[in-house]
Amino acid sequence: MPDPISSPVTLSFADGDDLALPDVQPRWHLGRLARRIECWREHQLIRNALELAGDPTLVLDLSRVTGRYWPVLAEHPSRVIIAAADSPAQFEA
Repeated sequence: MPDPISSPVTLSFADGDDLALPDVQPRWHLGRLARRIECWREHQLIRNALELAGDPTLVLDLSRVTGRYWPVLAEHPSRVIIAAADSPAQFEA
């Protein structure tokens, strides 16, 4: 019975010579871009939620990361932000 795999299959692109792309961004750069897009989207959602709530002048911030959304919340000049945290150490930053 003849051997079904008599010779190995070689593919022209398998050697990897054409895979070296000098203009490709490093992996950490894509992570940073993803974080920037995520942050932009979160801020957009917060602005939409504040608009749906009637642009309140008094806001209670109960987020796990104290101060994370304050720049967006403080865009309205007369808005008062009241924040609460699990420990006082979170406000010292």
